[in-house]
Amino acid sequence: MRDDKPGKEPLLRIEGLRVWFEGERNLFARTPPLRAVDGVDLKIEEGETLGLVGESGCGKSTLGRALMRLEEPTQGEIWFAGKNLGAMSGARLREARRDIQMIFQDPLSCLDPRMKVRRIIGEGLAIAGIPKAEREHLDRYPHEFSGGQRQRIGIARALATRPRFIVADEPVSALDVSIQSQIVNLMKDLQAEFGLTYLFIAHDLGVVGYISDRVGVMYLGRIVELADAEELYDNPLMPYTQVLLSAMPEEEARGRKRIIPQGEVPSPRNPPSGCAFRTRCWRARPLCAEQRPELRELRPRHWAACHFAE
Repeated sequence: MRDDKPGKEPLLRIEGLRVWFEGERNLFARTPPLRAVDGVDLKIEEGETLGLVGESGCGKSTLGRALMRLEEPTQGEIWFAGKNLGAMSGARLREARRDIQMIFQDPLSCLDPRMKVRRIIGEGLAIAGIPKAEREHLDRYPHEFSGGQRQRIGIARALATRPRFIVADEPVSALDVSIQSQIVNLMKDLQAEFGLTYLFIAHDLGVVGYISDRVGVMYLGRIVELADAEELYDNPLMPYTQVLLSAMPEEEARGRKRIIPQGEVPSPRNPPSGCAFRTRCWRARPLCAEQRPELRELRPRHWAACHFAE
């Protein structure tokens, strides 16, 4: 995949990233490895939001955790601000990772229940726009706050080191719809004020389309389509992307027919040969079983991994 902006180094660059988990051993043999992330190339420009969507188990959260080195890559390279994160360890990695922080889906599970908010986070509360009236409750524990308040605390903690890049892993999926919009708008405001770069991981395409500049679609550990948000939503090329978009309530309201693929999602321990989506795709041909399609640019700034996308 070529550079979006020739001559300019992206803030984050991923090359050939794989995260495989070893299979389980039984009496006779070991099961095949789970290919959570299976060869991802990706570039994220400074100041942009890249949305990452896909069904549960497609590998998008594992990809986000690998960027933080919370999961160790099996293969591939992660370059951040011109530095190879994969070659770092110890103090060097900790220093580099100050510029990369994470917002989790369930803030309660990642906030130490034994710590009061005052210890969990300090000035980040003000940065994240927490009203002074709420900051008076710094001596409370995380479980004493509502879901929306806890997520704001999680955002504040992520901002405390003044990072340049934030991985937001399903940051609003556990919240009520009314609170979701508040959190997403808060993130947009913080991005504008501090020049943040986001990888926004979610399964809600409506939320992703609202906050993202570009959107990548993952299926069985690989990115199968990548484009500017408006272009991808208006002109999806990959059949799997068409399936996801057809399930949006907005599309149903426009009278567009929902596309229901055949069969079940294959196991990432034993993915199909060739194109991983071919077992569910109405467009599949013999070539799809013989050769895995590469992600290629079919329109300006629009890549798809499909032999017959044209």
